[in-house]
Amino acid sequence: MLTWHEPKRKLNIKNTGLTSLVYTERPRGAHVISLRKAEKHEARYYRQVAKETLG
Repeated sequence: MLTWHEPKRKLNIKNTGLTSLVYTERPRGAHVISLRKAEKHEARYYRQVAKETLG
């Protein structure tokens, strides 16, 4: 189960959109820390790793 801080989530959606998820594991499940648009270097890195991993 994911949990998050709702006012921060709404502000992030308004300001940047949703493409990057950062979370931490807690005893009761995963807790969302950040949802935001990925930076260009993050998107490049993700594509590279996905290509190497998935072929």
